[in-house]
Amino acid sequence: MKKYIILAVLIAAIAIPAQALADRMRSETSAGASGTGQAVQARMDNLKDRANREIDRRVDALGKMVDKISGMKRLTADEKSSFTSQINQNIDDLNNLN
Repeated sequence: MKKYIILAVLIAAIAIPAQALADRMRSETSAGASGTGQAVQARMDNLKDRANREIDRRVDALGKMVDKISGMKRLTADEKSSFTSQINQNIDDLNNLN
């Protein structure tokens, strides 16, 4: 019997603060709902802009890699062609994301 009383007290000690926290979070969420949508949209716009800049940076780096490959003397023409076509495919894929 003593075990059940201790267990009930422990459950109450955990459950009551958790419920209070959940209630507070619900009230804060409903109070700031209109501002939250705008903040989420601004964050999404920022993330899209950063992603587009990263895609552009990678496309530029791949373009420089194609230039370096075409200048390499120890690669055969077939190897250069293979590497260049693979890189150009990656560039096309990245441009399709943009």
